[in-house]
Amino acid sequence: MISTSLAVPVGYFATYLLILATPGPNVLATGGFAALHGFGATLPLAAGVGLGAAAQGFVFFAGVGLLPSGGSWEVVGRVFSALLLAMMGWRALRSGPRLCSAASLAAKWPTDWRTDLTIGFCTASSNPITGMFFAAQFVGPAGDLPWFAGFPLLAATGIFAFIWALTVAAMFSQDAIRRRVVSALPVWSRIIAGLFLVLACLSIWPVARAIAFH
Repeated sequence: MISTSLAVPVGYFATYLLILATPGPNVLATGGFAALHGFGATLPLAAGVGLGAAAQGFVFFAGVGLLPSGGSWEVVGRVFSALLLAMMGWRALRSGPRLCSAASLAAKWPTDWRTDLTIGFCTASSNPITGMFFAAQFVGPAGDLPWFAGFPLLAATGIFAFIWALTVAAMFSQDAIRRRVVSALPVWSRIIAGLFLVLACLSIWPVARAIAFH
């Protein structure tokens, strides 16, 4: 059994790993850029992705902290979280084919490290997929985290995003690996979509159980 204090961060990062694996703006940016310019040139972009992910998470964490607390609000938060997770599953199901256009997008970018860092930051901080994730987490299961627990969580989020961006860059800088990843995207997108639906059911389960036994 996982204790209550560990259940929130474990669930948070388990879901975030699914977010990172979902083909979206961050994967498009790092994968497309690495395919054209190589792994080393993608390092500033990956750093920007990590900083942007942490910044976006902070905005949601601080904003949700201003909302009222209480039992009824927890119910609303869990329902909202379940709906957002279901939406993320739908987006994952539809996102695979769009990854093939990443190279044409990256071809327009300069390779100045300051520009690449800014592009990575803007891409991650405006990513709608991670935005839905942060909303689902901080309105739902992670909504009661105190500020001293939230900041390390967000710092780790940025590190996770940076490491994943480097992983994507390493894969897409190799022609053989890139072809295999792109060919596997339809199946992988369906698997991720199914896992998001499972997480949505788990989020809504305490509410459904409370209603059933009320």
